[in-house]
Amino acid sequence: MTNDPGRKKIDRADDQNLLKKEQPAPREKQSLFSRIQNYFVFKALFSLFVALFLWLMINASYVNPPGTKTVYAPVTLLNRSALDELEIELKSGVFPNTVNVHVKGRQEDLDKLSPGNFEAVLDFAQATSAADTKLKVELRSANTENVSIVSVEPSEIPIELELRKTRTLDVEVQFTGDPADGFRLTNYTRFPSTKSFSGRESLVDSLGKVDVLVDITGLAGNTTVHQQCRVFDTEGKEIKRIEWEQVFDVTLEISKEVPVVADITGNPANDYYVLYTTVSPESVELNGTREALEKVDSLYAETLDIAQKRESITEERALLLPNNVKLSGDVPPRAVVDVTIKKYQFSLDIKLSKARVELLNRRPEYRYEIAEGEVALLLKGKGSDIASLTSDDISAVVNVAGLTPGTHAVPATVTLPEGIVGVNDVVLTVVIAANPPATTSVASAAGGGRPGTTTAVSTTEENSSAESDPGGGTTEHSGAGESGSGTDPSGPDASGGTASSGGVSSRQRATPTPRSSATPRPTSTPRQTTTAEQAEPSPPPTPSDAASSASTPPPASPPPTASTATTADTQTDPPPSPDTDTTADEDTVGGSAQTEDESF
Repeated sequence: MTNDPGRKKIDRADDQNLLKKEQPAPREKQSLFSRIQNYFVFKALFSLFVALFLWLMINASYVNPPGTKTVYAPVTLLNRSALDELEIELKSGVFPNTVNVHVKGRQEDLDKLSPGNFEAVLDFAQATSAADTKLKVELRSANTENVSIVSVEPSEIPIELELRKTRTLDVEVQFTGDPADGFRLTNYTRFPSTKSFSGRESLVDSLGKVDVLVDITGLAGNTTVHQQCRVFDTEGKEIKRIEWEQVFDVTLEISKEVPVVADITGNPANDYYVLYTTVSPESVELNGTREALEKVDSLYAETLDIAQKRESITEERALLLPNNVKLSGDVPPRAVVDVTIKKYQFSLDIKLSKARVELLNRRPEYRYEIAEGEVALLLKGKGSDIASLTSDDISAVVNVAGLTPGTHAVPATVTLPEGIVGVNDVVLTVVIAANPPATTSVASAAGGGRPGTTTAVSTTEENSSAESDPGGGTTEHSGAGESGSGTDPSGPDASGGTASSGGVSSRQRATPTPRSSATPRPTSTPRQTTTAEQAEPSPPPTPSDAASSASTPPPASPPPTASTATTADTQTDPPPSPDTDTTADEDTVGGSAQTEDESF
């Protein structure tokens, strides 16, 4: 572009010419008629339009009039977790299932509305602290363009919030019932051992305890029980809340108490004894299955050998546990065994009396005697037992089976109280003699008797009866048919034997027949001479008795029969001569006085 001023003038002139050419030619002026005609057409068209509009409005007012409607909208709770984030718990609040929504619009549109077109929402995210007291109802709608919402009833929901608190309580275990016989509950464990509670502060503060109730009726051995817990407030009332329910595992140790037994082997040295044995502990509690415990009645410690020991022993020994069995608690599986050993005490003060000796297997045709009156015993035992021992506590038996008449040394079996031991062997001297055979005594005046005497014929049978005396001996009562009585010089008096007394079974008075000293007497079996017999010896024989006896042979012994007595006619007794025996009026058997004979 140039800055020439002449050029500028030419260009401006050209522009003005162009503007003149472009301007339109002026219109011609319309007539008045045309102008009026156009005015009426416009008014007609406008009136028609207004009329049509009015007609439509009037018609709509009658056919689809406007109105209002109430719709029930369901309530939805949202964002409950928002309270958890704020550590807030809902203490109270009444949340309706629906709210009333008031809307307005044409009837046709209102008729199309349903509860599905609206949703009332309670959003807990609105809460910001425990001090909030209400939540606003938020309404959500769908397909409601032709209607308008007038109001929501209720528009707010009152609530009460409270701070959340967490608390942990120990779980207690309560038991009911009793275990099986012989078993007892010794220990238990629960899992878990505590329970945590989280909730409103006021509710958690009201908690008193939490426990588990376990029924142990009839249980034996270890077992595990699964049981629901119970929650109580401080007043002892049970609180039931679903969120607090929990199952606990309770393991029960139901044990069996058994004694501990010491296993002692061997014997102390000679003349030593075990005074007592103690075990510590005396008993223990065993745990295990029911089948295993039912087989155990006692628990043994390891063997302790006391062979040839002279002193007391105290040693620790392991307990021998069966399979599937263990000790209850933390008790070590060991026991202390204490064996007290003492030396025997000896005594020579105790005597065995023959009155305490019993003879076994005696034969009725023999008489038995123990030569010793008493025998000293050497005994040993505990000091207290020896001190309280008496002769009455000791007895003995002697077996005389198979022994024949004569003198025998027979061992005796001595019976002693428990805890007393005999040191020496006891041998007793037993004297055995045969009982005399039955005889018949005949006294005749023709055989050397004096004139005028009465002849007494007495037939007797030996009567022997064995009676046990306190010393185990026998008592023999024998009758012989010989007149008179006296000591048999030929009898073995050195060994204690005496002649048996003869007699008849009837009482009579008879004149004794003179007996010659030459007449032999029947030999009597040796026996013990009683004190009465030693005090009253028979008179020695006279020469006439001997002559009479020599002229009269001894009668034959009849077979044993019942005792009889045959007595001849008696006459008046003449005065006794100086050389004849005179017998007083007494009980006689064959003309001689009866005496008792005691022997074993």
